[in-house]
Amino acid sequence: MKHKLILPTAFGLFFLLAACGGNQGTRVTLAFDDVFGEPAYPVAVAYQTGDGKWANLWPNDQGEYVFYVPPGEERYGVAVACGVFFGSSFNSGSVYQLTISDTTEPLLPCPRFSAPIASMSGRGDVSALAGSASFIIYGAYDDDDDHNSSHEDFGGLTVLEGEAVSAILLAYDAVHTNDPGHLIGGRVFHDINASGVFNHDLALSATDTVSVHQVNHFSVPAGWTNSSYKVGLYAAGGATTNEGSLGQGNATGGSFYSLPGSGNGDLYVINADASGASDRSVGYLAFIDASEISDVSPTLNMTPLPATYAVTAAARPSFPLDSVNSNLDLHYIMIFNPPGVWYYIVSESWRGERASYRLPDLDKLAGFAGTTPRKGEKLLWFYASARTNVGSKPYFESKHVLFGNEVMMPLVPGSLETASIKGQITIP
Repeated sequence: MKHKLILPTAFGLFFLLAACGGNQGTRVTLAFDDVFGEPAYPVAVAYQTGDGKWANLWPNDQGEYVFYVPPGEERYGVAVACGVFFGSSFNSGSVYQLTISDTTEPLLPCPRFSAPIASMSGRGDVSALAGSASFIIYGAYDDDDDHNSSHEDFGGLTVLEGEAVSAILLAYDAVHTNDPGHLIGGRVFHDINASGVFNHDLALSATDTVSVHQVNHFSVPAGWTNSSYKVGLYAAGGATTNEGSLGQGNATGGSFYSLPGSGNGDLYVINADASGASDRSVGYLAFIDASEISDVSPTLNMTPLPATYAVTAAARPSFPLDSVNSNLDLHYIMIFNPPGVWYYIVSESWRGERASYRLPDLDKLAGFAGTTPRKGEKLLWFYASARTNVGSKPYFESKHVLFGNEVMMPLVPGSLETASIKGQITIP
């Protein structure tokens, strides 16, 4: 008579879990977006667990970029290379250094234009609005501002392609101006069906006047005299005004304007800052949903970084991490080697007790060639520490927008206080 070999239950469970991958650790799933906040498709992806070596990460059978943080480990790093632009030797991309308590679904920015775009032409008409003399139309990081008339044709405006695209029309009571002091009306137009090269007229009614709000007085560090605030709009559907187009001033405060047609999903951006010697600044950045827009009181409560702050010049520079502010959420680093740009976000929980952060060595990984600048090249750099009023998690998971000319920022409703500094190094 033959006897069957029966493994003890614990051993059977162990082998079953191993076969099913049940002991792999914590699953991390990556996603990527472009400057429009639309899905991006990377050139290469890499990851790191703990302080281990960086390695390439390839998509699985479902096209997902997935890896596992081993049991007992909290920290990980992820990187995306987004390609070389305009013949530059310097690649572009981003690196996040996080923990599994920060997020297991980070969304990394790719500094490139990859979303489908369309070209809109038509007739702009603000003549129904009393006192109108000129107008500007904004699309997706594009504007058409040569309209020193209350009604005339426009053409070639870049917008996102899709069935729910947006555009913004602003009217002024003077010609040859984009000064918000002359802004008298406007509207956010939603649900434009945009495809290829197409025609779509935009017109204001007599009631499309702006609503007035206030940026209240804000304090600046002692001895600092340079201050500013600027207000703009990021509309759902891709339309974006220039920074300061809806209001600008300084720490004494002043007006800004909201527009008819803006609603849930349209975010007004209020950027207030003060600057001092050694290219140091403290700032307040808020994205406020149009349904909640009202007067704003910026708070510049961060202590300025020391004037002695210095980046270690090397092919992989080291950045001192803020030692003068507490209750931080994240650290933001940008390296700009025109036209290439890299973004690094380090969470405070990943930082731990570290006094500095050295950029990782990715250059030898497949698809990351050009990550490391060459001897003699000049790098522009920017460092900021930050605290938020909504917690750091949304900043690691939210889609991005192009803020200013080259900074990609997570589009997160709420406020961010920063202490920052910028400079230049030459690679030895």
